[in-house]
Amino acid sequence: MTYTAEIKDEQGNVVSTFPVSPAGGDKLNTIILDKELNMRQQFPLNSMQEVRDFEIFWRDERDIAKLKDILDGKKRFTDIDACSEINGYIVNLEFKNGISDIQSAIAQLVKAVREAMYNSTFTFFAISSGDVDDIEFIVPVSPFTIEKIRNDNPEDLQWLIQKSNKEHFSNIVKGLEEWTLKEENLREDDAFEIAKKIQNAVHIYNMNN
Repeated sequence: MTYTAEIKDEQGNVVSTFPVSPAGGDKLNTIILDKELNMRQQFPLNSMQEVRDFEIFWRDERDIAKLKDILDGKKRFTDIDACSEINGYIVNLEFKNGISDIQSAIAQLVKAVREAMYNSTFTFFAISSGDVDDIEFIVPVSPFTIEKIRNDNPEDLQWLIQKSNKEHFSNIVKGLEEWTLKEENLREDDAFEIAKKIQNAVHIYNMNN
């Protein structure tokens, strides 16, 4: 399969396109062009995450891939597509273009499992065709599912891949919010007060510098 990357100007008009083609396995090759469309750098991409890193680079946003030498082995700092906090519980949303993309997301899966086990964090892998409104499937990794995932054989885990849409996912999140408000699940803390202290500390620093 060959992908076509579009280069757009500040008004969103496409000013050039170039191919992003498989070089074998999951590896892709691409070219970074400057604003005048001159070749600037050619490099291999090992995953679609690195395609995303390239897109971030093109938009002049922060390139977290530059921090990869801070962590050993295959560990790396990565982005979260969407994240929310609901009454003390973290809910992560990771978008994928297709079911097969989850197969290559082992680091994200490990992270989701550990967060579910140790922090009661909810991670939903959402499969959509580019538009976030068009959710086709969800794969939940959460405190609700982690024990069954652990005990089921892979061939028995078909229930984990759930046909979905925006309304279905909205109902799941609403149900999750209701669960967090039950007395036995309610988390009471002074997070807001601590956050205000940090906010004030930053304000004082900003005033003095």
